[in-house]
Formats: sequence, structure tokens, C-alpha cells
Amino acid sequence: ICPSTARSHWYLGRRSQPRPHPAEPRYRMGRQRRRPARSRTRHSSCFLPQHRQGFRPRPTLGDWVWRHDPATGATAVVADGFARPNGICFSPDESVVYVTDTGHATGDGGDRALDPAGPRSVYAFDVAADGAHLERRRLLYVADAGVPDGIKVDRAGRVYTGCADGVHVLAPSGALLGKVLVRGCEGGAANLCFGRGAYASTLFILAEGALLSLELHGASGAL
Repeated sequence: ICPSTARSHWYLGRRSQPRPHPAEPRYRMGRQRRRPARSRTRHSSCFLPQHRQGFRPRPTLGDWVWRHDPATGATAVVADGFARPNGICFSPDESVVYVTDTGHATGDGGDRALDPAGPRSVYAFDVAADGAHLERRRLLYVADAGVPDGIKVDRAGRVYTGCADGVHVLAPSGALLGKVLVRGCEGGAANLCFGRGAYASTLFILAEGALLSLELHGASGAL
């Protein structure tokens, strides 16, 4: 889920019935959907990336990005063509949406845990002037270690995404500016966020078995 001051809800829809969280709207649409991987809210907007759960019923909806308008109650698909849409966030001015696709990691076990041809990518979309559509999809970045999982931005527009070796820091153009390496933590950086208030320049990194923090002088979280 990505926070936003936008007037509508955006979320990533996958294909099995999610287990409702108290803060999450309960959209059903009569189909099996995947439960959200993470959720955040701000004001009236809620953004939910959703993942496949292997033990759930066979999915009947695609791996899509959805938009929900709380004023009208309308819910619609605004982007498709993903293998496993995962993280989502907005640029500081909310004109661009970033979406990670972790299709390289299939979620299956054994020999099928990784798909060599699957995406390990960050995509960018422009938010249309009407606020109801996404346009100009482009490939922003392909991770060179694992998959880009959680994703955040700072006030300068830099993009931070958690990968197998740590946090990759990108320019808005997709150029790799550097990495925050996470050594000794199995699975690398799964998710991340900036603190608030006195901790606005602190990057908190959630690894598979540890919670790390790093002070980034000159940077602070956008949302």
C-alpha cells in the first residue's frame, strides 16, 4: 500500500480473496483474489499490493493494478501485464506511480522457486490529468540481486527499493545511484520506510530476520 493525498484509492490486485485488515476496505467483486502483502493509509486513500498465497483457492482474477474511487464506489483495473506486482509508491508530487514486479521469485518451492525469465523490475507510470488512469508505462530498473520488493521515495524524488543484497537507491530516471548493503541478513531487504518527525532522515530496513536502521543525512521520506 502506498500513501497518497489523492482523491481516490489505488491498489494492486492479485487473484485470491484477501484476509481483511481492520484498516482495509473489503472489496470482493465475487472472485478469488490474493491477500495484500502490505498496507498503508493516509487521509482517505488506501493502496494495497497483493500477493499469491499457494494454499488459497485457484485465482480467478489477473495480476493487475486497480483504482478504487471512494466517492462513487467504482473499482476498475488501470494496468495489467505483471507477473507478480508487489510494492507501490508515488513520487513526492504524486504525478508518477512506481510498481515493483517480483515475478522472478515465483512463490513456489523447490526447483520452481525462481523463474530465470521472470521480471525483477521497477516500472513507472504517469498519473493522467483526470487522476483516474495510468499512462506512459516504462521500465525504470532491473535489479541485479534478487527482486525489488518494498519501495519508497524521499523528498528529493529518489527511489529506494529492497533487494537481495540491500536497498538500491535510484534516480527518478532509473539510474542506480548506490546501494545500502545489508550483509549477514538472509533474504536481504524485504521492506523499508522512513521515520517521521525527529526520525524523518532515518531509513528503517526490514530484513527477513532483522530490523535495521540507518541515518541518511540530507534525505527524508516523502510520504
